[in-house]
Amino acid sequence: MKRLFQIAFRNLFESKLRTFLLGGATALMMFLLVLMMGASNGVQNTMVRASTTLSTGHVNVGGFFKASIGRSQPAVTDYPKVEDVIREHVPEVSFLVRRARGGFDRVVSETSSLSNAVIGIRVDDEKNLRDRLQLKSGSLDDLKKPGTALVFDNQATDLEVSVGDTLTISARTAKGTRNTVDVVVKAIAEDMGWLSAFSTYIHTDTLTQLYRFADTTTGAFFLYLDDEKKSVEVAERLRTKLDEAGFELMPPEAKPFWQKTSDVNREDWTGQKLDVTTWRDEIAQLLPMIDGLNTIAGMVTFILSLLILIGLISALWMAVRRRTREIGTLRAIGMSKWSVRLMVVMEAALLTGIFAIVGALAGVGVAMIVNSSKILVNDAAAVFLMSDTIYLAIQPSNILTAIAVIVFVTALFALIPAFRASSIPPVAAMRSAT
Repeated sequence: MKRLFQIAFRNLFESKLRTFLLGGATALMMFLLVLMMGASNGVQNTMVRASTTLSTGHVNVGGFFKASIGRSQPAVTDYPKVEDVIREHVPEVSFLVRRARGGFDRVVSETSSLSNAVIGIRVDDEKNLRDRLQLKSGSLDDLKKPGTALVFDNQATDLEVSVGDTLTISARTAKGTRNTVDVVVKAIAEDMGWLSAFSTYIHTDTLTQLYRFADTTTGAFFLYLDDEKKSVEVAERLRTKLDEAGFELMPPEAKPFWQKTSDVNREDWTGQKLDVTTWRDEIAQLLPMIDGLNTIAGMVTFILSLLILIGLISALWMAVRRRTREIGTLRAIGMSKWSVRLMVVMEAALLTGIFAIVGALAGVGVAMIVNSSKILVNDAAAVFLMSDTIYLAIQPSNILTAIAVIVFVTALFALIPAFRASSIPPVAAMRSAT
């Protein structure tokens, strides 16, 4: 085996032009693949980070309360009983956040107004907000008191407010009456893409006062897991346990809660129904963008791989024809057909393996430079990227898998010229020599 490896390695350097062209193409393919995977993973990671900070946990227990047919509120009544079920049956929870959900209502300043989703928070419980929000001005600690609010940079610009200014929030209660409350802006945060464009955070007690909720009413429980990949499993378990505990549940549906409001309003029931969702359900409208990036990356990789495989097989085929004397001599001194085949396959695998690693390292290097440079994008792109800078997320396991797949597929296709080489009889060496 060692001897075959040495022969295969030597053959790469005997045809320097062929090795350079095919190796360069392989390195370029791997370089582009690393950057495309980095872009796709970066968007997905940023999206998950933004969504699980602003609007969802890994698993959510929310729901709707209907005081009358035709009108609903995104609320969970008698929430302590629901919380007891969660804590008993979901030991995977890293931490639990309880948020109050308002409607899509008017936020009014002295000069302008916006229609925003009003969300009630208790800052001391909001680990992700503290860790991930980047404040432009103000302090999150100032939101510990009722009558305070946090807005995002673009909202502050549109409303022409700064820290210390007063906003008036006008909302309709579950009974259909209009109510207002004044809040003081205590913090302005950097934008986090599309989700932050429509979210205004106020103290939970203020939201309860605004919508006239009972003290035992909340909006949703956000469950943050140590392993987000278990979100579907945990959601299914919770549905079962909540049903067994006597709670009425909505059927699973991959939509954010606010998209379900119109459907719930048309349904002829009153009272409380719980809705268990995962983070993917809550950002379902954004997932096609990730799938699109993955599709583009897959198509480009397939096309480049196909071209490289065609070039590699052609080059190996020509090399086999030029090396008839050498291969025939090896056969004459006792090398078996399987050894000849393995030698050709090893040559192809070495070629793609070495240059795929070179391309991958170059891609990782460029990704690190891009991330450290913090390249800014325009506002339109930032809305969808959930970030105002380009971020490429490099996952070593994905890169190693891609290299292994490329080497394996190349070796597999190299069997075609390998079988041709092994069929060269020893007498061919003597004919070639004369």
